[in-house]
Amino acid sequence: MAREFLSRHRIAFTAVETGTSPVWEAATLALVRERRSCHVRWEGSILTWNQEQSPAPEERLRQYFIHEDGGIRVPVLVAEEAIIRGYDEETYRRVLGVQEGVGPDEGLNAREEGAGGDTG
Repeated sequence: MAREFLSRHRIAFTAVETGTSPVWEAATLALVRERRSCHVRWEGSILTWNQEQSPAPEERLRQYFIHEDGGIRVPVLVAEEAIIRGYDEETYRRVLGVQEGVGPDEGLNAREEGAGGDTG
């Protein structure tokens, strides 16, 4: 669903297949800490916070972003200053600046980690 959304709105992205190129805990947490805004689909809700103003505790970041096997939970979208874990169309639209029926500004790039599977 995430890849379909990005393709449908002509947003350039680079997919990282975590099955063949795992992203482990240290790299995942560094990726999260480097972003200003974090958006996580968790137990049916979207949790959003600003890492600069109110950083999440380390144990919460592990819970939200690290799978039990030690790798990154997927899907994860990294877009400039934001990171989104779990697919939610409304959040993708808001963060990427996509209006209903209108494509985004040219030149916006995103990186999607994972091949799907864990969406919760």
